[in-house]
Amino acid sequence: MLLRFIYVGRISIFAARKKPIFYDEYDFIFIELLNFTKSETELETGLDKWLYALKNMSQLTEIPSGFDEEIFKTLFDTAEYINLTPMERTMYEIRQKIRWDNKNVLDFAIEEAQEKGKRKGLRQGKAEGKKAGMKAGMLEGKKEGKKEGKLEVARILKQEGVSVELIKKSTGLPLAEIEKA
Repeated sequence: MLLRFIYVGRISIFAARKKPIFYDEYDFIFIELLNFTKSETELETGLDKWLYALKNMSQLTEIPSGFDEEIFKTLFDTAEYINLTPMERTMYEIRQKIRWDNKNVLDFAIEEAQEKGKRKGLRQGKAEGKKAGMKAGMLEGKKEGKKEGKLEVARILKQEGVSVELIKKSTGLPLAEIEKA
């Protein structure tokens, strides 16, 4: 836990007349930066990095090696911003607004292009689906038309007294369908 370091302390709250801790879920953790004496090469944990950065921020001229995490980049960017003169800060803010505007324009253009692509794809998909559906429908219609034609021929041949076997051989229809015809 944190208490193993000489620069991190813990304070618990006691009731005025009682010795036990008043509420063991409520402690104060305090850090004494004066007692933190590690050098940059001795840093081992995230806490070490934070304490080193906070203690030495005013002397640092660049981000120390090993501080690769995004949170430290944000910390040092913020520290840089705070040290700008009012004129530099105004110029920085103008550049930031331009960057944000450009990003928003780009994001909007990407979103519009994606929507346009979706609409175009949907139209093409519908057209292709309609075409495929029509083709399938025509094939099905031809198939049913042939069957209806064969059944009509079977009916006529049956009325003329032609044998069921000859009708079957001529039309390719099953016996059950010829008898229904």
